[in-house]
Amino acid sequence: MKFFLKTSDLKSRPGWWKYYDETMQEWQNDCGGWHPVSASDIILFTVEAKDWEDLFNNPQVIEKNREIAEKFVRIPKEHAKNGWIAPNGEFFGCHYGQHDLLASLLWNKAIVEIEKEYVRIQKSFVKENTLIGIFTGHRLTKRQQNTLWDLNINPEFVHMI
Repeated sequence: MKFFLKTSDLKSRPGWWKYYDETMQEWQNDCGGWHPVSASDIILFTVEAKDWEDLFNNPQVIEKNREIAEKFVRIPKEHAKNGWIAPNGEFFGCHYGQHDLLASLLWNKAIVEIEKEYVRIQKSFVKENTLIGIFTGHRLTKRQQNTLWDLNINPEFVHMI
């Protein structure tokens, strides 16, 4: 089965799609969402795979997903209110509600596995400087604690999940 990394313009985040059926009139994504094929579709990459799981375990696809994350989803620390902190203290910023998208593109793991190592930081998009929560499934590493302090967040406010 062929899968396509496509976008409608070169400024929008591309995504993985396959044709819904043999008529090739509609696209379908891995969540079952669909939309009609359009003349404005831009195919960036094509790969053969048995199914969605096989696709997302393909080394070429993993690399493409990391490129997408870096170009379209990850934002610099100085502009980010939300994101992940890796065990080594590196911060991966994202916009509100894009934690899971960023994580799945960068690390190709289930979110429950990522939360065992990484710290999820989420601030309010409504009220400035309001922390909604900091969540992790483990004890913080010293480097994660240092990054929290760098972000003006007291590590004592971290919630274990």
